[in-house]
Amino acid sequence: MGNLLKISNLSSSVEGKKIISGLNLEIASGETIILMGPNGSGKTSLFKTILGVGNFRINSGEIYFGNKKINNLSIDQRARLGIALMFQKPPKITGVTLLSLLKLLNSDERKIKKQIKNFSADKLASRDLNSNFSGGELKRSELLQLSLQYGRLYLLDEPDSGVDLTNIKLIGKQINELTKEKNSSAIIITHTGQILDYVKANKAYLMVDGQIARAGESPEKNVN
Repeated sequence: MGNLLKISNLSSSVEGKKIISGLNLEIASGETIILMGPNGSGKTSLFKTILGVGNFRINSGEIYFGNKKINNLSIDQRARLGIALMFQKPPKITGVTLLSLLKLLNSDERKIKKQIKNFSADKLASRDLNSNFSGGELKRSELLQLSLQYGRLYLLDEPDSGVDLTNIKLIGKQINELTKEKNSSAIIITHTGQILDYVKANKAYLMVDGQIARAGESPEKNVN
């Protein structure tokens, strides 16, 4: 099983402030890893650097996706390769319904209807995107969008944050479905670790001060 993502000695900064410092990380095809660490350790910044979001500048090191170096690729080029990001705090967009966005992401109406049902999002579909969504609704909406894209690597930023038990169970189930469908990989940021009750993860990493400080097997949990 070859590496899907390989990050070598990566350092990045935003507005002149170094955020990631000499980070090394590899993830194989079909592998799900957990990324933990205190606030400000650079977890979300790592995701944004991988996808090229915002003003993050790579100072040194390489990011390879498959056999392709992606350091200088645009966001849309990286997305077309199959890198998909679930935002921790997605923006509210008035005048654009969730359903209209889903139709832009995928032209298969049958699949859209199926996924809306799978994510219990029938009522969400007609509402303005993220407008007055609860924590669980936000996470379901984000994952629903990812499920209709061509994803090879899913970057999931705190899918269990601000989510009740019922929604965590549904979200965990759908994350497993996402990665199983095309032998895709996932990196999951979590603070609470609750998502581990429902997601099958291979490894866990602790990030501190912009570096991977410790690595090990994912904690044993009963995945339902």
